Order: sequence, then structure tokens, then C-alpha cells
Amino acid sequence: MTSDNHTFLGKLLLLPVLSGACLAFVVNFAVYAATGDNELKAAYIARFTEFIEWPVNAEEEPAVVFTICVFGNHPIRTLLDKLPRLMRVDQRPIEINRIDHPEMAGSCKILFVPAAENNRIPTILEYIDKKPVLVINEIPDVLTHGQLISLYKEGDRLRIQIHLREAQAAGFKISARLLKLANVVE
Repeated sequence: MTSDNHTFLGKLLLLPVLSGACLAFVVNFAVYAATGDNELKAAYIARFTEFIEWPVNAEEEPAVVFTICVFGNHPIRTLLDKLPRLMRVDQRPIEINRIDHPEMAGSCKILFVPAAENNRIPTILEYIDKKPVLVINEIPDVLTHGQLISLYKEGDRLRIQIHLREAQAAGFKISARLLKLANVVE
């Protein structure tokens, strides 16, 4: 074999290695993009506590902690767990919980319902009736699905949609600064 044949054979043998490296890069980029979206959603959820005022419910005992819940198994819970422990809402520390049953939703102040669990929102809403729980999900069109806030992808951007009339009817006061960032649905 000539030297040219060895070089060609070497390049041919290297092709699957390079293809595998390129595939790994694409897969890692896709995983990073999904993680990046979840990190951004977690950051938004945490910041909502600064721009939304919860209604005072005279029937409820004052809570010792402010509870953010994630329905089911979703990576956003782990990201929310990384919130600085110094964060507080009305002088109360923030606690992150996973819930697996709609009847547990009443113990939350914020409830994130991932897209995979969206079909459970009507049942969840039955259990939180008249309780100040801010329901957030990943599906646009808050009027159809019943959540108060939606965090969803549109193209390559994360969007916020707020059902303002429902939120106000439930007693939530949403800052004008947050409303400027959102697609407000009346």
C-alpha cells in the first residue's frame, strides 16, 4: 500500500469518530437548550414572588413558609431547590415541594404544572377553588387551560402569558413591571 492509501484509510477510519463527536455535540446542545429553558423558567417563577402580591385569606392561618410546588417529576424542581435560601416572601422562607396528587395543590402558593401534566389542571383547579394558589404551566392560551400564568416557548424565546382578569378576580395584584413583560390576556 502506498502512503496515499494509508492516509485515505486513516481518514476513512476516523470518519465514524468525527461523526460520533458531531452527534454528541448536537445532542449535548439540545440537552443544554432544554436545561437553559428550565433554568429560565425557574428564575421567572422565583422572581414572580417579587412582582405579585398574594391575597390575604382571613380563613387561613398565616403560613410559616411560602411554598412553591412542582406537580410530578420535572427537572425544574431541582433548579428551584437551588434558589438562594436567603430568598423570602413577606418575611417567610421559600420551600420547594413536589406534589403528585391534585388534592395536595391547596398547600401551595405557586404551583408549576409541566406540559406533560396539563390534563390534570381542571382537577387541580377543583381542589384549589377559592385558595390563593398561582397556577403556572407551559402551554400557551391561558383562557383555554385555566392556569393564571403560562411560560411557553415561541420560536427561540420564552414567553409569559398572564390571564389578568382571572388573577385579579382571585385577589392577586400583579406589578405593572411584570405586566409589561407579558402577553396579557383579559
